[in-house]
Amino acid sequence: MSLKIYNAYRLAKAQTLWDVVRDITVQGREAAQGVLRRIYVDMAAAVLPTHEIYQACLKSDWPETGARLEAASRTLQKLYKAASISFERNPFNFDISVGIWRNRGRYYLRGFCDMQVSHCLDFMEDDRRLIPYSYWDNSDRPKDVPISEWRARARTWHAINRETHNVHLLIDVLSYQNLFRVDPAVEMLREIWAGIQKPE
Repeated sequence: MSLKIYNAYRLAKAQTLWDVVRDITVQGREAAQGVLRRIYVDMAAAVLPTHEIYQACLKSDWPETGARLEAASRTLQKLYKAASISFERNPFNFDISVGIWRNRGRYYLRGFCDMQVSHCLDFMEDDRRLIPYSYWDNSDRPKDVPISEWRARARTWHAINRETHNVHLLIDVLSYQNLFRVDPAVEMLREIWAGIQKPE
């Protein structure tokens, strides 16, 4: 069976796993917030005047930009919830996670994110505490990876798949269940209200 392990790393020796987990969580959520902010701006601009939430906010004397953002926020939450329980790829599935496995005393990390949040874990490539450790057997190895190291990666990931694939830790950077920890909508609404309340 073909084995394809992308976005994978090995924790360098003498590094503290907790520090890496903390930094991945913080940086990953910051990246996700940036993506969600851009999506909210686009969705708010596309809100129809007949949108129920938009109309309700206007009737409650919300500013027009705030009403649009609230409508966009409610719509995104609904779409994300539906996407989170679907097995199909969906641009509104914003799940970001990092799996952690242990093999022969070393820790291995693998990032999972797709579509609109596909670049939210790119910062891991520049973290010197993490050694690139991806592996695949359906095409040639990277030219800068010696054959001996490539074979070592193969042994490691086959062992993990065989022995501990379903026994691992998971860094929940972003999921529908913890969207409230990452969602920038509330802060964006505060910014809108603060702009309106500033004295001239």
